[in-house]
Amino acid sequence: MPFLQLTVPTTREDADELSDTLSQLGALAITLQDAEDQPIYAPGIGEPTLWDQILLSALFEENT
Repeated sequence: MPFLQLTVPTTREDADELSDTLSQLGALAITLQDAEDQPIYAPGIGEPTLWDQILLSALFEENT
């Protein structure tokens, strides 16, 4: 079964909202990856756990 993949550059601040929107539009899966080769170490309490710049990919059925 063929799929369509949409990859969008985004920021840590916008990743959750964009992910939610793409899910509502029918995304079957969403993945986040580092857009700038920035390592993440064990975060401290209350520190963000995502990279500053993110590539967000959403997978959709072919006929979406």
